[in-house]
Amino acid sequence: MNKFPIGIFDSDIGGLSVVDEFRRISPYEDIIYFADTANYPYGTKQKEQVVGYFDNIVNFLLNKKVKALLCACSTASAVAVPLYAGRLKVDLIGMFNERLVTYVQEVSKNHNIALIATELTVKSKGFENLFKNVSEHFEIKSKPASKLVNLITNCDFSPNVIMPEIKSVLKDFDLKNTGALIIGCTHFYHITDFLSGYLNG
Repeated sequence: MNKFPIGIFDSDIGGLSVVDEFRRISPYEDIIYFADTANYPYGTKQKEQVVGYFDNIVNFLLNKKVKALLCACSTASAVAVPLYAGRLKVDLIGMFNERLVTYVQEVSKNHNIALIATELTVKSKGFENLFKNVSEHFEIKSKPASKLVNLITNCDFSPNVIMPEIKSVLKDFDLKNTGALIIGCTHFYHITDFLSGYLNG
């Protein structure tokens, strides 16, 4: 096994959910995790700013001799990863890839997909383009949920605070006729129990 570490990065704590899953799958790999808290949040920034942050982090981690890079930020995956794919000396993996589309195809009840994400992710249409590259039949309705991201960053997991915001974000979706809900920000993995409770309630 290559002794060099894996570089995983995000704008904040959201990517720690990716680290947890990575450790479950590959418990013997060393990891360098970079949380760009100085420039958080990415979701409300301009594309050019996020690309600049991304470039700085990639160069920092490459100088640490990482053997692969995992961008655990959906916003950066939408606007920056496509610009760097195939241009680096190591593998670069983002949150958007064909495996996501394959999984959604397997579990979705129909082709109506709901997406909640940051403002910039929604604006970039990264998810929409990914799905349309596979099938023209997908209909994706998206909505930014930046306030929800901020609540998670502040570790405010009180049901009295989280649940009203979840209801506010999801109220515009026709959930009865939605085949799948994509949580397009790694921060949201910290509230999957709340989301599942609302959707199944």
